[in-house]
Amino acid sequence: MEKTKVVIVGYGNIGHYALQAVEAAEDMELVGVVRHNAGAQQPKELAGIPVVDDVDKLPVKPQVALLCLPTRSVEENAKLYLAKGINTVDSFDIHTQIWELHCALDKAAKALETLHITEIEALNQPFDPNFMNAVQQVPAAEGQESGSVVQVFQKGYKIGDKIIRHAMVVVAE
Repeated sequence: MEKTKVVIVGYGNIGHYALQAVEAAEDMELVGVVRHNAGAQQPKELAGIPVVDDVDKLPVKPQVALLCLPTRSVEENAKLYLAKGINTVDSFDIHTQIWELHCALDKAAKALETLHITEIEALNQPFDPNFMNAVQQVPAAEGQESGSVVQVFQKGYKIGDKIIRHAMVVVAE
């Protein structure tokens, strides 16, 4: 069974309980935590877990983002993650506004779908100069293939076969 790759966005009380839930779930794998103070000392329970200030800096792309944020920032963050192709789960607690939020997010998702905008998959893929720009080369770590993408600095996008923006990547030597 392939596990669902999950990121926790925000780490207060809700994020703490989300961490416990993900760790207890057999079908989920925590790939990291996104916090605005990622460079600060982190709680001991986050030891060994990638903590970043931007989801694009995670070594593995999540499939789901658990938005453990203040209600006022849920809509903005949900749109950001959905635009990146990451499903969202949140603790939106102003129930009278749920329908409006759903409509706004649905409209944003349909707009991307209508335009056929897709992300260029680059991480762990062979470097392809047609879709990617290498900004750095690093020695290949054990188990990494020479010429493979080991980090994405900036995601690339395309509409159909037309490149909107090349992915900016780091390539193993």
